Amino acid sequence: MKHLINSSTLTQLKVINVGNNKIGPEGFQSFAQRKLLLNHLTYLHLGNNNGGDEGIIAFSQG
Repeated sequence: MKHLINSSTLTQLKVINVGNNKIGPEGFQSFAQRKLLLNHLTYLHLGNNNGGDEGIIAFSQG
């Protein structure tokens, strides 16, 4: 997950599917901090992870 978030190619991705990867609130927050860089993104799947309410709130406010 850290490699994806810190990748220089993150800004070029159109699809990110990281469902079912046990991503916790910290991972959701990492995406939230980078989501302004996701200019080309058309689909992001974070379902079936362990983000919980804390992760969803962090992502929506990031």
